Amino acid sequence: MSLWKKLEFQNKVDNHIIKTLADISYESTKGRRQKRLNTSNDMVELGKLPFLETPPPTQITKDMILDYQKSLETPFIDPVTNKPFIDPATGQPILNRYVPADFQLDIADLKRPPTLENDLHLKDAKGNPRPAKEKDVNNYDIAIKRLFSVTLNRSKIQYEQNLNLLNDLNIKLNTQPLTAAEKLKTENDIKRIEGLVQKSKQDVDTATQTIKDEITKKEDAIRNIQANKNIITIHNLEIKKDLEKYRHSLQTVNKNRISLVQQPNETEEEFLLRMKDIEAEKFDMNIYEEKAKLNQIIILKKNLRDLFNKNDLIENIVKSFTGEQIFIINKHFPEIREYFLETYGKNNTNLLLKDIIDIMIGILEKILNPQIEYELEEEPPPPAPTTPFTPTTIKDAKTGTDTNYQVGLDNNAFYIGNDKNGNHVWFKTAEINGKQLLLYSTGDNTRGNFTQVMKNDTTGTNPNDLLTNIIDKYLKLDAVAKKEILPKNYTKLNTFISHLEANGLKPLKEGIKIKKETGFGKKVKRYGAGLKDPEEELPEYTEFGNLIIMLRKLYYKNILSLKMKSGHKIEGLKNAKVSNLFVDIIMDMYNNKNVSSLMKNLKTDEKHLMDSIIYYAGLHKKIPTDISETIATLKNKYKLIEGEITAGNNAYELKKQLKDVLMQLYHLGAISVPALNKYLKQF
Repeated sequence: MSLWKKLEFQNKVDNHIIKTLADISYESTKGRRQKRLNTSNDMVELGKLPFLETPPPTQITKDMILDYQKSLETPFIDPVTNKPFIDPATGQPILNRYVPADFQLDIADLKRPPTLENDLHLKDAKGNPRPAKEKDVNNYDIAIKRLFSVTLNRSKIQYEQNLNLLNDLNIKLNTQPLTAAEKLKTENDIKRIEGLVQKSKQDVDTATQTIKDEITKKEDAIRNIQANKNIITIHNLEIKKDLEKYRHSLQTVNKNRISLVQQPNETEEEFLLRMKDIEAEKFDMNIYEEKAKLNQIIILKKNLRDLFNKNDLIENIVKSFTGEQIFIINKHFPEIREYFLETYGKNNTNLLLKDIIDIMIGILEKILNPQIEYELEEEPPPPAPTTPFTPTTIKDAKTGTDTNYQVGLDNNAFYIGNDKNGNHVWFKTAEINGKQLLLYSTGDNTRGNFTQVMKNDTTGTNPNDLLTNIIDKYLKLDAVAKKEILPKNYTKLNTFISHLEANGLKPLKEGIKIKKETGFGKKVKRYGAGLKDPEEELPEYTEFGNLIIMLRKLYYKNILSLKMKSGHKIEGLKNAKVSNLFVDIIMDMYNNKNVSSLMKNLKTDEKHLMDSIIYYAGLHKKIPTDISETIATLKNKYKLIEGEITAGNNAYELKKQLKDVLMQLYHLGAISVPALNKYLKQF
């Protein structure tokens, strides 16, 4: 293709991109001129971005054409070595074009015939051995049938006739009175017929052997055909492997620039020719990036239709993200869509553009930076020490008297104990992938009991795993003990870890495993949390007393979903988004753990929800709950709502809240179905 043809093609591509962009803008505004919007309502002006970015070109200029012509004369730079690509055939730098594949493959290579095996019994017109065909097997079948029905059958009939005639002559000779002339004639006939019997017997044997030979030839031909089919199959696989090697080589040396996939109705020859054509084309990075970005923008706009109906809002959302962010959003849009619809619903008018952008960015952060908790693997118990571990009692620096607290180093662990409440903690430090970790155990100093201490600002973390709660609520260190044992800024994990290592602890670098990993688009696995198999995938659902709970949906997506054992939905109990603490409590119930201490940390609404489902499932006798307090709180709540409605507030949301509260009271057994229906009919 000449340079002028290339330029014509390039102009067509540019014009198509610009036309497509114009059509999208025209369709998004329905052809109407838009009013100028200010930022008082957090809306970005149409056509403007919330950050500085080079706007796309709106027309092809002479300078652009000259720049493009100049780019064709510049070598293509390898992004890894920052040096020009060298053409192995010419030894010259490759101009701005696709890099040729390292693996050489031509159409003739794809069409090379396989080497087939010959049948020993078959020959071609020139007398040379040739492979068997299905036609040869059919010919053998016809020949075998003819030998059976004609030759062998005829020989057997002739043999039987001669044998019967011979028997008749022998009977005549031995039983009937014959003259000398008749006897001589009969004896001569017997000799002649005996010769015919012997000949017809040979004919039967010959026909039988011929049939056996034909059957053997047929079987050999079938084996030869099957062997050649295997040869052809292997040959075709080798061709496909060579084609895949060429595709992989071409795609690897042109990484992030082309994606090569054989189409369903495309032959190997057509696919190779298409790759050869691409290999010979000039490459313009800007145009292909714009095409890819435009395609991702179109996909995002279609996806956002599932959340919003306003064209101007969708347009501004798209303009608020970079091309890379748009690609990530499209990749994980099913999770984003589910989160939006379950949390905010469709066309939520309370969300401003800034809120929507912040929510999506927050989700992307969780996708790219999932939260991971670690713990130590178990190991065989060490041999008993010769001298038992004895911690040192902390003394009050002012009075010199002993305090209730003890410290000490125990087998590469830092021990802190409180004699007054009997609580104690062992701390260990660890390092994984360059990240410093702090681990603790409230049981004993064995590896299987250590789990990670989490940051105080980590959302959804079990409160018992926070450093401040371990120090202040569990150990209950006073000011004197903190001053003697801990560094000044002990609430900072890095400072605490440095303090422990300065006191002789060595960080562990092996035997650390993931306890829990959470993040959008990730399946969550629990390790060492009481499941029958430490790496067992959670079941989709399981029994929860008299109900069925969707366990996988709860653990993976924080969605509480309950059903009757019959599979029917529970009246008035909709799927609800719950906190990580709520999930941990249900999972501990699933693993037959005591959850009374964790229940106290639930928020009021979630505590009422937990009490309701425990009572409705018939588990209130096994799991301690404060049903009476929950019922009293819900009754006060419904009286307040009833008062507002009676006072004239006829809002739909208020009536919906009233029904939800009454349904919770019903699930707690505080109101009957007839009374509930009668009460609701008033409104």
